[in-house]
Amino acid sequence: MLTACESEARLRQAHEVSAIQELKTIASAEVQYYSQTGHYGGRFAELGIAEPDPDGGYVYRMAMSPAGFEAHANPVEFGKTGSRCFYADQSLVIRQSTTKDSAGPNSPAVQ
Repeated sequence: MLTACESEARLRQAHEVSAIQELKTIASAEVQYYSQTGHYGGRFAELGIAEPDPDGGYVYRMAMSPAGFEAHANPVEFGKTGSRCFYADQSLVIRQSTTKDSAGPNSPAVQ
């Protein structure tokens, strides 16, 4: 039987795995959108994907520029719903931060 701490750790890990997958989906949609339109999208609906539900433990935000895009996934409650922040851009590399600070283009890649 799982203890409460083990159960919370497994749920946190599941949220993190889900956030990584969501960022992969977002990044792939952005690259596809760019190949079709010549620019990146700034909204989930524009990319033809649903905005991820924060009940999954993470909140997502996107920004675009002529040079690229960035997508962030940060825990709803750092340390409880997730203990890493994630980032993706047109390089398709998922990056992470193990602090409350958002991950960015210079953060280490997820292994």
